[in-house]
Amino acid sequence: MQDINSLRWFKPMKLNRYPHFNDSDKQIWDSFLASESVRFFRFSYDVPLIEESLSGPNHPDYLSSDWNYLTAYKVDVIGDSLTVLHLFEVKPVLSHQAIGQIQSYRTMFPNKYYGYRSLISNIVCLSGPAPLYQVCDSLQINVYTVV
Repeated sequence: MQDINSLRWFKPMKLNRYPHFNDSDKQIWDSFLASESVRFFRFSYDVPLIEESLSGPNHPDYLSSDWNYLTAYKVDVIGDSLTVLHLFEVKPVLSHQAIGQIQSYRTMFPNKYYGYRSLISNIVCLSGPAPLYQVCDSLQINVYTVV
């Protein structure tokens, strides 16, 4: 297990580039930060939850480390508000996939990290179908729809 304080943390402000985000995700996240960043102390990006290793002794170290990076389940963003940790999935459209990802990540998180308080699940998106907002509400997932 790893202490959450050992993660690479950033101040709650826009960055020129975020790990793992494409241009669309960056715009969505920047919109979220414009209105919500004051609620957070710090953010960590592209946070791995598990690692899958290559089997076999004949793989060079660089290939194993690349494989582990590419196959790790990763939370897009973790936000620390000093009282709780917020797990964020950033998607253009609210979807079943986004809901499944954030639920999975919330379940896996305690197996990898310690030193945190409670967890809150969040999805940041541009839009989504009304029934999925209701699903998120029933699963206690906050949805931030940004412009």
